[in-house]
Amino acid sequence: MYDTITLRLNTTNSERSMSKLTETREIIDRNTGELVNFGKLQTLRVSVWPDRMLVKGSLAKFHLGSNIDTLSREETSRAIEHLSDMLNQPMAEARVFRVDIAQTFTMERPPSEYFRCFLAPARMKRIEYANETLTFANGQRSIIFYDKVAEMRHRRAGLNGRANLGEASIFRGQPHLLRYEVQFKRRLGLAFGEREIRAASLSDPTFYEKAVGRWQAIYFGLERVSSVPQPVRGTTVKSYVHFLAAAGLQAIGPQRSFDDIEANLRAGLIDKYQAHRLRKKSRELLRVDGITAQGDVLEELDTKVKQAVALCQ
Repeated sequence: MYDTITLRLNTTNSERSMSKLTETREIIDRNTGELVNFGKLQTLRVSVWPDRMLVKGSLAKFHLGSNIDTLSREETSRAIEHLSDMLNQPMAEARVFRVDIAQTFTMERPPSEYFRCFLAPARMKRIEYANETLTFANGQRSIIFYDKVAEMRHRRAGLNGRANLGEASIFRGQPHLLRYEVQFKRRLGLAFGEREIRAASLSDPTFYEKAVGRWQAIYFGLERVSSVPQPVRGTTVKSYVHFLAAAGLQAIGPQRSFDDIEANLRAGLIDKYQAHRLRKKSRELLRVDGITAQGDVLEELDTKVKQAVALCQ
């Protein structure tokens, strides 16, 4: 389930890793006057100071050759050993400053049909790219859904515009690959309830279960766009008015409605208190009697997320 990581190792023997790096260059840090070497270890980016090292990039791609598959708990342990051998450093002792937890799913429909059902969480920015990517982001983490085939196609545009899935046979011939990913980019201790996270922690059974559970909880915590059926018989006037208001909200588009609230707030047409009340009322309308979530689309993805977690236990 792991992919991209950022590791920092404090070491007095950082220079012994330099011979393993390619595309190396060195600069003088203007703030500290230290000599810093930059280079690559296959697909990983490595920065080397006299007393420390920083490793960034997809650990899955480094270890497996592709990140269409992510690292299981056992493969994570082997990947850290692989990294340690390549750098000639005890990388299991390195502190983790970023970790991405992700899974690729084969789906029956185009990925956009699933991820367009989610609304932006509070205090997170919504970023969409065509029908290929949906991102919710703030300073601490990003929640990303994207079309993995399209992402690979863009990356390998030189291969006649086709995504090369040959290195991952279980996905070969699958037209719809949806990736769900959570990037934990800051304050990992707070996110996982740990004082400190080391590379060795990633393959610890207790921590791995906690990390995967957090990934699942974030998915099921996302608010969903609803569909509007006919109102049930015997509704009160108040509930029927609420139903009509909810139907109007669906016609406008819930996300568009929230975007309009933010635009009016930025333009000074409403204040923060009014914006809060409008957002709260809109979310209430999405949960009135007679409004049901779009389970016909998301049930498939819900099931696959649960299955992915069950396989990790």
